[in-house]
Amino acid sequence: MNHIGQYKLVATLGKGGMGMVHLGEHVLLGRRAAVKTLLPALSARPEIVERFFTEARATARISDPGIVQVFDFGYHVDGTAYIVMELLEGEGLFERMNRIGPLPVGHALRIVRQVACALAAAHSAGIVHRDLKPENLFIVQDPALPDGERVKLLDFGICKMTADDVHTTEAGIMLGTPVYMSPEQCRGSDALDGRADIYSLGGVLFHMLTEHTPFEAGSSGEYIVAQLTADAPAPSTRVPGISPAVDALVLRCLAKDPDARFASMIELTHEIDRVLVQLGHEEEVARAPKVMRLATGFKSSYQRPTLHVTSTPVTVAANRGTWRAMGKVALAAAIVASGLAVGMIATDDREVAAATPIATPIAIPVAIPAPPIEPPPAVVEPITEPAPSVTEVRPSAPVLRHPAARPTSAQQDLYDTR
Repeated sequence: MNHIGQYKLVATLGKGGMGMVHLGEHVLLGRRAAVKTLLPALSARPEIVERFFTEARATARISDPGIVQVFDFGYHVDGTAYIVMELLEGEGLFERMNRIGPLPVGHALRIVRQVACALAAAHSAGIVHRDLKPENLFIVQDPALPDGERVKLLDFGICKMTADDVHTTEAGIMLGTPVYMSPEQCRGSDALDGRADIYSLGGVLFHMLTEHTPFEAGSSGEYIVAQLTADAPAPSTRVPGISPAVDALVLRCLAKDPDARFASMIELTHEIDRVLVQLGHEEEVARAPKVMRLATGFKSSYQRPTLHVTSTPVTVAANRGTWRAMGKVALAAAIVASGLAVGMIATDDREVAAATPIATPIAIPVAIPAPPIEPPPAVVEPITEPAPSVTEVRPSAPVLRHPAARPTSAQQDLYDTR
């Protein structure tokens, strides 16, 4: 097989138990990409292909520079299922941990903060990753960021999507990596939300700080029992000298009860900023990109948008001539203490004609939709970061520096798309 779709296969970048990753080059544009293919036997199994394509559908719904981009997916003429993704050039987090050992506290917190920002975008789109682990985090160069690096989140193959999508997992079926899985995911709960990702991200942070996972066991079953019943130790019990503030942050992520964890990834980023300032990293916090989303309760981001009438008036400058020319228009504006919320109202030009003279402030009750709703471009100018033009390179699994500290891949993954 020399071509897939519009891409010429140049080289093989890696192989796994379920497929291969090739270096591809678009025959017309010359753009290089990573072409991920399923093995022929698995391409004939609809349930496996559905999970494989879930990765493409999920990433296409998320607009964030911390999420790997997907350009195309489908079936080759011979029936092989494939995904075309951006080619990432850099270093996997697992490789960095294996090369360096325990990461400095500031470095580890900055990595987790970037991942939390990307996951905030995923959660606002109604997507729970469910398979956070060092192997699914890739570090690339990005001069636009303070430390010159950006973390890319990979592999949405077993993510949970909102109710308006086809679910790829039935209730009671457990998928993921038991080493980092939340208790509710270990139970196969279909009601889990993004706080499950907070738990897993806490486990990844623990691993980065200590070179050990929160729980160490000899089999997947033992890991699941530990996730369900045992309290995680503080990182400072493994590496003396870690700040009590860092201990508290990690242990709150790893709380068994989802309600005891951070309510959202945005709340987690705020706490990371506070700890970084406490540790003397004020300048880095000031220069770090901010998450421009509502810091509301986590569960609300999974509700369908509905209008709520608020008694809080919004003051705007009424321009009678402009409004009359527009006829019926949608006016949006509401600034709340926690961020931006946008409401839409329809205004009749006859009512506007009788309004206050030009440029006189008036108070208009606004119907504010539950987040997330994109603001109209004429009212709120969105703030985005440029996405770096880099693509995925998924190296084969490296050899551990400390094999005893990590389980084998067979113990870790109940399902892996690679």
